[in-house]
Amino acid sequence: MRFDPEQLLNAPEAWEALDLAGLEDAAEGERQQILEVCNLYRSVFAGSEQGKYVLRDLVETFLVTDVARPGDDMLAVGIRQGQALVVKRILSFIETAKRGGV
Repeated sequence: MRFDPEQLLNAPEAWEALDLAGLEDAAEGERQQILEVCNLYRSVFAGSEQGKYVLRDLVETFLVTDVARPGDDMLAVGIRQGQALVVKRILSFIETAKRGGV
């Protein structure tokens, strides 16, 4: 089953809810540092047409595809899960930055 990458890119509540930035458990001083990193991710991946294009490509390549395929060994599945987590982290950071950590 294929998903539309635009649906994944346009689900901000879902990505921020993951809190992959760790804001929920961060002390106040750490929160500011985390938000700075999130803002950098937003600047790179959502601040230009080139960044948006690369992000869309990452979503299509690593989130829209199946993680486990018939005949795969556990290493291959684990690698694809890790790749997908990186993209989820980017999406989560972008949404955290958009909301200012709220």
